[in-house]
Amino acid sequence: MDQESIAFFEERFREISREISSLREDTTRQISGLREETAHQFASLRAETTQQISGLREETAQQSASLREEATQHISSLREEMERRFDKQDETARHTLILVEGLRDNLQLVGEVVMGLGEQVNRYHHESTLSFEKVHGWIEPYFRNLDLKQDGLERRVGILEDRADRQQGDAMDAIRRMVEKLRREPQPASE
Repeated sequence: MDQESIAFFEERFREISREISSLREDTTRQISGLREETAHQFASLRAETTQQISGLREETAQQSASLREEATQHISSLREEMERRFDKQDETARHTLILVEGLRDNLQLVGEVVMGLGEQVNRYHHESTLSFEKVHGWIEPYFRNLDLKQDGLERRVGILEDRADRQQGDAMDAIRRMVEKLRREPQPASE
């Protein structure tokens, strides 16, 4: 190989080396630019994502605070309503107890009155029984012989009965019933 060919190849080798070196520098610059651009994009995405996350956190915190406040207000209103209802129930219970006590006192008074009336009825019954026995004792001797069928006596008693019926219907009905009762009773044997 001659010198010229060697010089040509060396020159060509140097040119190719320069081209390679230039291409290496261009590639390094491009890679460096891509790295910077990628880093910038990552930084921008990181900042944007951080802002979005921060915004979402703030929005979530606000919604949570709003929900917490609404829940607290709702619970407070429920508590107030329950307290009002319990107070009303307590008042109703107290009023009912007062009414029950009043009824108990009234029942006791009614019981005492009934006992007193019972005693009065018993006493009146006893007195009226004695009065009827006295009247019976007074009337009995005069009416013993009425069963005898005497013309004049039967007619006089009938006239008196008619007159008495006209004047005093109810009292006489009671006396007639007593007389009928006396008539039905067996008479003591006379000596």
